Amino acid sequence: MKKSKDESKERILRFKIDLTDDKPFEREGDLPVADFSIEGLKKALFYVKILPGRNSAQVTLKVSYEREMTCARCLDRFLKKTELAEKAEAVVSDSERFVEDEGVIPIKDKIIDLTNVIRDMIILDEGMRYLCSEDCKGLCPVCGENLNRGPCSCEVNAK
Repeated sequence: MKKSKDESKERILRFKIDLTDDKPFEREGDLPVADFSIEGLKKALFYVKILPGRNSAQVTLKVSYEREMTCARCLDRFLKKTELAEKAEAVVSDSERFVEDEGVIPIKDKIIDLTNVIRDMIILDEGMRYLCSEDCKGLCPVCGENLNRGPCSCEVNAK
């Protein structure tokens, strides 16, 4: 039986956890960036380590990704590479009305789903403005030419 795209996505970001087993659980792999619907997200990798306890588990999550962004000064597109890390506690929740709190992930039916945690990590890392480089010269205020590519023709006329 062939598995659907949604089933394969779930297997990547959902993990079965046995809190009675005291052995650490580790996984790493590619994230299905198309399924995240985050603009410009090109490539993403994850690593997760889960340390089971009596009624909860400690989760260490690392995400590295590449995202195409627009420079706030020159309006050129550039690739931003980022690495993020987060620690959280996973707790058993039989309730459908689990209130997610920062740093707390529900374990439902021995399954921990990291999809929303990873999506939130990437989205919350988004800043107000990005620059293609610290020394970006931006656009000429007169003609709009990108000054990173050289002086514009109106620069002589502006003097």
